Amino acid sequence: MAAEEAKKVEVETTTATKDIAEEKAIVPVPVPDNSKAIVAVVKDAEGTRGSSERDAYLTKIMSEKRTTLINAWEESEKARAENSINTL
Repeated sequence: MAAEEAKKVEVETTTATKDIAEEKAIVPVPVPDNSKAIVAVVKDAEGTRGSSERDAYLTKIMSEKRTTLINAWEESEKARAENSINTL
């Protein structure tokens, strides 16, 4: 009995996999129609600005960064000088 049931299960699984394979093979792939594609062009506020404004903005950022680093270095030197005075 167990051997007959095992054969039935094997037959059912093989037929089930064949059915699934056939179903997958039958499904057609839709072909996209690119002739009806819609392209939306959106211009944002930054897109309309020129590169000169971008360069000016980057220059401003770089100068602020430079002054921040210089201030941090000055504070570090002051702290180092105070620490060396306190150790003497």
